[in-house]
Amino acid sequence: MRYPLRFSLVLIILLCQPILSQYALHFDGDNDYVSANPGPTGMTSFTIEAWVQPEISDVHRVIVSNLGNYSAAGGYQLATNGGPSTFGLVFRDQSYTDRGIVGTTVIEPGQWYHVAGTYHWDGDDSQVELYVNGQLEAEHVFPGLQISYNNLSPLYIGSNMDGDPPGGTLLVREFMGTIDELRIWDHVRSSLEINLGLLFPATGDEEGLLALWRGDTGTGQVLPDITGNHDGTLGNSPNPDGSDPTWVPSMWHAVAIGCGDPEACNYDPSAVIWDITLCLYNDCLGECGGDAILDYCGVCLGSNDCPGNGDVDHDGQVTITDIVLMVEFVLGLTTPGDYQFWAADAHYNGSLNVVDIVTVVSFILGPGGGGN
Repeated sequence: MRYPLRFSLVLIILLCQPILSQYALHFDGDNDYVSANPGPTGMTSFTIEAWVQPEISDVHRVIVSNLGNYSAAGGYQLATNGGPSTFGLVFRDQSYTDRGIVGTTVIEPGQWYHVAGTYHWDGDDSQVELYVNGQLEAEHVFPGLQISYNNLSPLYIGSNMDGDPPGGTLLVREFMGTIDELRIWDHVRSSLEINLGLLFPATGDEEGLLALWRGDTGTGQVLPDITGNHDGTLGNSPNPDGSDPTWVPSMWHAVAIGCGDPEACNYDPSAVIWDITLCLYNDCLGECGGDAILDYCGVCLGSNDCPGNGDVDHDGQVTITDIVLMVEFVLGLTTPGDYQFWAADAHYNGSLNVVDIVTVVSFILGPGGGGN
């Protein structure tokens, strides 16, 4: 099976080096968080995406959330779920019930992942999708259910109201690992946009970009929103405290990129990002990445000198199907391809007519009039 064509991510990395973030935030899994009050709210459609490097795969741990008090609040959340963990997207509906989907990729601690969740309310139903490393892993329609934005908490990165921020219930929710290039958009990004954005850092000026938290500063108590709308504060106060995540070098753009097509001769199952433009295939001589090809006759490095064999559909045998195709060609109902023309031209005279059909029929019937 061939995978859909991807843009060359290697080229994108090289072109975008000047705006790659230099720093990210590391969360220790014990009380670390960033808060932005308010974060983006009120959207009927949105996309949340981030690069994350979890260091543990055990329980529900929050990447970003504005879910408020569970009994009477709405919101959204991107997180890891269960143990071993996968990624998931949750929204809280008008009855304050959590609705969501989970992916299929089992998180390997220490591995970088790009995770993106989309939400869309069409006036009747809510539609949600979850992508991991550009691959759609889950989607679902929730009939009649709509996200609520009542009684939201501040937007937390690395935790939520059910974690250690003030007012929480001290349940284990804190993210353990590194988060970078967190973006929230006011629309559903397409699969193509999500894949293109995997290693294409946003500038902050893109249409529909509501927030972009990227560690450009590498110091201080503020995680700037590059759009200028929702700066985040590290920890529990404007001053350094035990709830502050730690500034670390950003490394998401150094993830392994490789061929993701199992049919390729250089398939790399360990690659985090699959770039189809890197794939190589065996040629007809069996050389990986070679350029030797079959001619119309199916001969490796042949000269296409194979007119009149009658195998118009190129399936290795001459049957009534080939005759039907030849009749269509002669009547002008369909146009033969190059190989088909060569195979149907039984008299090798550069044209197709009834005589070619009779010749191929005679071949099928054989000398005694019997089929073969």
